[in-house]
Amino acid sequence: MDGHPILSYNYSIFQDGHKSRSEEDALKYSKAADPDYLGVITFENPGHIYTYTAGDGRTLHPDEVEDVIEQINQIRDNPELWRSIDNL
Repeated sequence: MDGHPILSYNYSIFQDGHKSRSEEDALKYSKAADPDYLGVITFENPGHIYTYTAGDGRTLHPDEVEDVIEQINQIRDNPELWRSIDNL
């Protein structure tokens, strides 16, 4: 935009209890075939501009989308939490 690069971040959302996958496995994996897949949240400007794209199955209620965005922002804003997530 106006000669400045725009970075966007995509977060795939799954129901609780879903096994985590490596980034490589996630690229190969068909999310459409997974009943636990709830869609993807794209951050254009973290903490300010986002888009929720629902999956083929269950979708998130707007309040649930807000909750997920708050959780993602909390993790993004606190690097000390990154280590605990990497160890899961």
